[in-house]
Order: sequence, then C-alpha cells, then structure tokens
Amino acid sequence: MVEEKEKKKSFFLVDPDVTKIGDTFQVIENEVCRSCRYYKVCFGDKRLGLSYRIKKILKPKEEIYCRLVEKKVVLAEVEESPVKLSIASTNLVVDVPISYTPIKCAEKYCPYIKYCVYNGNSLGPKIVVNRVIDRLDCPIGLDLFLVEASPLP
Repeated sequence: MVEEKEKKKSFFLVDPDVTKIGDTFQVIENEVCRSCRYYKVCFGDKRLGLSYRIKKILKPKEEIYCRLVEKKVVLAEVEESPVKLSIASTNLVVDVPISYTPIKCAEKYCPYIKYCVYNGNSLGPKIVVNRVIDRLDCPIGLDLFLVEASPLP
C-alpha cells in the first residue's frame, strides 16, 4: 500500500472582520509586507499572483497587528485555489499536465481579456485543467474555452 504524503499546511494573516472560510484572495506583495516581521507567514511558501482559498480561521494566541490593513489580524489556514483562464480547444485536456502560454490578444474591450491575457500570467509553464466551465464567444474568432486550472510546482 502506498501512503499519500500529507501536504504541508500553509497559512496567511487575514482581517477577521471581512474574511470568512471559503473566501479566496490573490497574493500580492508590497513594500509594507517586505519589512514585516511576519513576512514568512504570509509569503514564505506562497506563489505571488496565485489565488488562495481560506480553509480555516484559527483563534489567535497573541494579538498580531498588520501595518498594511492597519488593524489586528488572525492566522488562517489556506490552500491554492484554481484560476479561471481561457485555453484553446486544441490544448484542452482535463486532469493531465499540459504546457500553457497565456493567449496574446490586443482586444482591450473584450469581456474575456482577463481570462486570456491576465489570469494565466502567474501560473507558470505547466498547468492542469481541473474543469471546463464554458465555451467562449471570442470576438476575433479563436476557439476558446473558459476553464479552472491549477499550476504545477
């Protein structure tokens, strides 16, 4: 019998007044964070630009003040969350690692541009498509699907 290796738990400091279990957020760093004594908690094992989902909010043993939000925060257990992006039908394979390059498009007013150009930039070259959400009606005629995908380490 092969034992599955338990994933290392990942944490982030969150504002308890606006955060609940199931919320997702994108990891974006700034100067205030870089000089914080809790930097490693929030950013140590996270990949910038990726989305994370809150699994559990922990009761604080001590008060932690966040200079970014300028208030007391609590520790939350988080996990990587899939990213919504567009993918060409020719590359569409579910649950199999594939190479990924964001679609280059200059249609600034396209309703799908965030899925084609922006969302996939932080994923890296290898992804797994978790599920297909819908076919996109691309204004320049590309055969695209909206999917949820996860990056591979």
